[in-house]
Amino acid sequence: MVVKYRFRLILFSLLVMVAFMTLVYRLYYLQIERNDEFKGKLPTTRHLKARVPGVRGEIKDRNGVVLVSNKPSFEVRINLKDVVDAKVRAMKIESHGKPVALPKIQNDKNEGGFARKMRETDIVAVMEEMVFEPLRKMKLAKEETDQERTRNQENLRTHFRTNGGAVPWVYRSDLTFEEFSRFAEHNLQLPGVFPEVRPTRQYIYDALACHVLGYVRLPDESLIPLSEQQKWKYAVWDDFGAAGVEKTMDSRLKGVPGVRVMLRNEKGNIVGEMPKEFVPPKKGNDVWLTLDARIQFIAETALRDANLGRAAAVVIDPNTGEVLAMASVPCYDPNKWVPKISDDDLKRYFTNPTNPMINRAIKKYAPGSTFKIATSFAGCLAHIQGSHFSCNGSVTYGNKAMKCWIADKGGSHGSIDLSDAL
Repeated sequence: MVVKYRFRLILFSLLVMVAFMTLVYRLYYLQIERNDEFKGKLPTTRHLKARVPGVRGEIKDRNGVVLVSNKPSFEVRINLKDVVDAKVRAMKIESHGKPVALPKIQNDKNEGGFARKMRETDIVAVMEEMVFEPLRKMKLAKEETDQERTRNQENLRTHFRTNGGAVPWVYRSDLTFEEFSRFAEHNLQLPGVFPEVRPTRQYIYDALACHVLGYVRLPDESLIPLSEQQKWKYAVWDDFGAAGVEKTMDSRLKGVPGVRVMLRNEKGNIVGEMPKEFVPPKKGNDVWLTLDARIQFIAETALRDANLGRAAAVVIDPNTGEVLAMASVPCYDPNKWVPKISDDDLKRYFTNPTNPMINRAIKKYAPGSTFKIATSFAGCLAHIQGSHFSCNGSVTYGNKAMKCWIADKGGSHGSIDLSDAL
């Protein structure tokens, strides 16, 4: 009987030891061998990189005269996370520490072709109470039409949904220095609101050589390569050249972007920044043109004073072929695009029957009868200026007939030479 119980005790002990050894091995496997794998999945504080746009280089004429530079632009930016946190603190004080809930709004989101109804923080309502209303009392709020207010509210919701508190939202980018000073005085009273100075494009002589220089536009993420977008968690992109030298030399004019490193906690919230790891943006390359600003000014002034309406002139150095001036009238002011062109100005430029956006020195358009001088000169070089040709009212090239003006009257010129034709 004693032997029977002793055998059961030994068997039970062996089973306990096997189970214990299995548990030890499993713990070793999970905590030692797969340590790195599980560590990467743990929610913890992480570093996030945010892109800071570079400073564009200058554009100069052949003598070093600066035609396009950068000027300080006074902006008001708002860290939306700070505003939301301030709203939560205020609500907790009012509720004496009880749980609070931010105002919500429904967002109909489309994922994979399926419509999903989601609830998100109504950032517009929070901003209205915490920022916009106080700014109106200080007489610092931006004046908006109903259409502009609706569009700006939608942009605000999209920005908050996309970037949260990592990338500040630009509230105003058209401040005068006096308004900027007033914001600097009062920003401590408003959570998340801070004035900032950033470089923006300045066309020194307004419309001078505008068709050659071109203009810049606000960042367009659709033009950013996907590989570049994937490098950054959050990014503020550069202005891009939309016409002229600003466009053709865009890659050289763009500066080197800077880097901000921010800390995100285990809940996914931005909790701070690492100033020691900040890399400031660098200026892009300067571009020197063959244009001479003095000759360019003379050419444009001559065209305007002659009251020609629509005209162009090009001055070329016959020794080198360098373009010293390229004038086209009417013209436009590229400063209108800084920081953003208004709807009225855009409509005025692109619906104008004189087409001020066209560079008549190089763009395709019908030259008219003035080009007969060029073809006549070609005939002289071919020594056929004394020949006679018959004008029957039209001449056919391929399968297309080119009519003379006299054909509309049912007549013809008959046999004529170069002098009579001109």
